Amino acid sequence: MLRHTHASLLLAKGMSVDSISRRLGHEDSQITRQIYLHMTSELKRQEEEKIDSIRLII
Repeated sequence: MLRHTHASLLLAKGMSVDSISRRLGHEDSQITRQIYLHMTSELKRQEEEKIDSIRLII
């Protein structure tokens, strides 16, 4: 559980999946993506919300 939390926090702070994968000792980043996909989906949602909140003044 601690390992999962650690990886999720690193991802939330903007660390690349490749870097996290190396840190966790995974053979490739695909393994990391499969395990932590829910976190990358959440980050995508947050990014979309940020983009949607941008208002252009014309």
